[in-house]
Amino acid sequence: MPRRNLIPLLFFVVPVMMLVVVACGPNLGQAKLCERALFRLVDNPNAIEVVAREDPPGAEGSIRLVYKLTGSQQPAAAKRWIDCRFDDGRSASGRLELIGVKTSTLGNLRLVALVHLRRQMGYRRPPPEPAGK
Repeated sequence: MPRRNLIPLLFFVVPVMMLVVVACGPNLGQAKLCERALFRLVDNPNAIEVVAREDPPGAEGSIRLVYKLTGSQQPAAAKRWIDCRFDDGRSASGRLELIGVKTSTLGNLRLVALVHLRRQMGYRRPPPEPAGK
């Protein structure tokens, strides 16, 4: 293919590829942030094996990681989960703004614990106020 025919093709392919990356990016980014939060909340992060990524029931803008503890005395079937809730575009940070965490072992993190967790993860500000307040 002559080189002059490649240039118009690049003007088409590059924007399409960027759209694909942006469309897939936030969920992957949310999953990575949720995994970082999980590793901060457990005693031994090396004993965690994430086995699934799901949408939690009835929670838009959230992601659930199902995990198990490796090398523990618990049965292999004992799976745990962490739900991470994200702002989903209501703030400037958008879809990667962690605004809530709930786990199968700790329940909902209270605001003080959430602020502490967010600081450990590199967030500089407290989570935004929930809509309607």
